[in-house]
Amino acid sequence: MARQRRGQPVMEPGALPVERELAALARELDPSRLSSADVAQARQRRIAAMRLQEIEGNPLDAEQVAMFEMFEREAWTHERRLAYLLARARSRAAE
Repeated sequence: MARQRRGQPVMEPGALPVERELAALARELDPSRLSSADVAQARQRRIAAMRLQEIEGNPLDAEQVAMFEMFEREAWTHERRLAYLLARARSRAAE
């Protein structure tokens, strides 16, 4: 918790707008994460693919949707997503 200086309000780290903007910029420049634009494109593709799966009678279940939403929320790269999906498939195949 931030210490209060005489006559000044207590502010948590990252509470200033410029600090939030810098943190957002740092996330955008992190090569281990997708940019906001890339996440938005991936989300659009996921929604389109979900519609096609539904049309074909094979809709995603709630767990699968939650997994893809996690990928988007955490801005995982496509390589990281693929590695996760392959590990998950191998694990399930070994059961």
